[in-house]
Amino acid sequence: MSPPTSYFIHDNGGYVVDVSANRVVVIRLDPNKNRGEIIYETEYDQIWLGDNLLSDPNYLPRGRAKGNSILLKSGEYYQFEASNDKQST
Repeated sequence: MSPPTSYFIHDNGGYVVDVSANRVVVIRLDPNKNRGEIIYETEYDQIWLGDNLLSDPNYLPRGRAKGNSILLKSGEYYQFEASNDKQST
């Protein structure tokens, strides 16, 4: 089993979203941007990793921030996570 891919969310002080084959874990960052407590985790049936399609020069070009949005489907429910930049794994 390969390690999860991590995506950084800037909103509300910062979070890391670890995405593995069928599970997502959302981790709040502490004030020093270290991984803190797990605040949410769930299994998913489908996942869509967004990528910037905007041509606005104020946004990163397509391919530089895959995961700038994450949409999950679990059963009948959808959940959206907003993100701006991928961390190295």
